[in-house]
Amino acid sequence: MECNFTFNHYAETLERALASGYKFYTHLDYWRRRPEGPSILLRHDIDNFVKRSVEFARIEASLGIPATYFVRIHGDYNLFYVNDYLRFKTIQELGHEIGLHSDVVEFAALTGQSDRLEDLFRREILFLETALDVKSYGVATHRDFNQAPNSLPYVGSLDLKQFGLEYDAYDPAFVRDRKYVSEKVNRGIGWWENCVCHYVGPEPQLTVLTHPRWWFHQHFYED
Repeated sequence: MECNFTFNHYAETLERALASGYKFYTHLDYWRRRPEGPSILLRHDIDNFVKRSVEFARIEASLGIPATYFVRIHGDYNLFYVNDYLRFKTIQELGHEIGLHSDVVEFAALTGQSDRLEDLFRREILFLETALDVKSYGVATHRDFNQAPNSLPYVGSLDLKQFGLEYDAYDPAFVRDRKYVSEKVNRGIGWWENCVCHYVGPEPQLTVLTHPRWWFHQHFYED
């Protein structure tokens, strides 16, 4: 297979994984069950490109594969705008998990509310669950590198049960105990190491993080 960021290559990779005997789980299902054997966890951090997120969801559902989608409250979309709302509901109806993509520390710093982090974090959860009429069980921070302000250390320090959550997507169970594969952006889009298709077969446990904004059918600039 030719490695690229097309939805076609993504679908080919998933089909190859299924044929190789991998099982797919949402983050919540894996967190609760810890199943053994070859498995893949698909994680999508929705930053701004909701339309492309639905493309991922449809491909996965057509193959009987569940995935986890983390939604930003402060992203460049409106969960109450009817078209965005319907797109997120489509992702849910296709059988995928919805979690919170938190940027609480960045939001607090930009709005002068850094003394209200706990309140703001609770508000993010409440807003997501209210807007989409869904129960969220997991959180993935929007920023995951050492640059201030950065929500990762703060969220990682919390007792998530006090907020009605069960897991942090950056828990070692997801990103250290398994092969963690993610894109990176450095004068162009690429992978931190290799395309995920290179690990199907050699790595029995995979966690794959994608950002829908980088993926396309024919060209990166398509709507």
